[in-house]
Amino acid sequence: MHLDYKDNRVNGNVVDFVITPTALRKNMDKYVKLLKVGFRGGMYQLQMNVVSSNTLVVTRKEPNQFPNLVVRMWGFSAYFKDPPDEYKDLLIRRAKESEHIA
Repeated sequence: MHLDYKDNRVNGNVVDFVITPTALRKNMDKYVKLLKVGFRGGMYQLQMNVVSSNTLVVTRKEPNQFPNLVVRMWGFSAYFKDPPDEYKDLLIRRAKESEHIA
């Protein structure tokens, strides 16, 4: 825990990230540890999208493929087809980056 949350607990310390379903299944023990250590260290909220970049790319091009895909974006949830394209592109980029790291 390198983030200092002690005086900033009301919506000031949201952690959000993207992980693929496969990576989550393979690393469930690490995910549980993240939750335990994070909340013990003062993490207030964890906003997590469990989706692959491929699913996001397909949905961006053909929204009817996954019309009910809901994502968490910067403090709100939305059907992936609804936000502006720049938001979708940013989420796709973040998903690709997280897959590259994993």
